[in-house]
Amino acid sequence: DYTVLTDLFDPDFVRKEPFLGIIAGREGMAAHVSVLNPQYTDLTISILEDIFDGRSYVTRWRFEGIDEGDYAGRLVPPTGKRVDFLGTSIFHLEDDKIVDELCYYDLLGVLQQLGLMPETIG
Repeated sequence: DYTVLTDLFDPDFVRKEPFLGIIAGREGMAAHVSVLNPQYTDLTISILEDIFDGRSYVTRWRFEGIDEGDYAGRLVPPTGKRVDFLGTSIFHLEDDKIVDELCYYDLLGVLQQLGLMPETIG
């Protein structure tokens, strides 16, 4: 149930991230979140540190899970491999709603953990 996104996110919410680029709107975010649950089993997202100044919220997080799920539109078959990586998200708020997120993580490292990129290049 992703109805909580209506309470948290502005209708015009925009997320920018390395792999997917731009995710637009509450519906886009709901679709993104709904794919993570079936794709990764044993999924844990932990907040390691956060800072809030009233308009901006910065969080450093850890993502752990096993890439086992299949879903419509998936570009590669499940690898069965565990991923464990850190990321940082910067959220901006207006009128108590999240209007945007800038999300940063080591995409190359994730692809290497999944076996989709070589560990070394060259």
